[in-house]
Amino acid sequence: SGGHRTTGEMGIKLRVRIAGSGDTMRVEVPEVCTLSQLRAAVATKCFDGAVPPENVAVTLNRTDDVSTQGAGEGSTLRACGIARGDLVHVFVRDGPSAASAAATNAPADAPVASTSAPARTDEEDR
Repeated sequence: SGGHRTTGEMGIKLRVRIAGSGDTMRVEVPEVCTLSQLRAAVATKCFDGAVPPENVAVTLNRTDDVSTQGAGEGSTLRACGIARGDLVHVFVRDGPSAASAAATNAPADAPVASTSAPARTDEEDR
């Protein structure tokens, strides 16, 4: 829109809304960007890398991941129907790694230690 055009290598900016937060972030991706690259960019930019890219769902209709509409991880965004400036919705899918990522915020061994340790001393006391 501005008179001075930067090089076409700059990539495209998408508006990414994180489901449940209402936050809309701008994420810049390469001009030719695949679905898996977009997931990685969202994981880094929107979730600070706390969520593995494969657990980031990218959706245009807020329910179905674009990959369920016939797009593969190697499909370009254009093939997925995503254009520059589009608003895409992302959410975290449950996955084995999502559960472990959540567990790392709390000390994972604390609940285990508290249940097993007293039980052991209990038996020694009797």
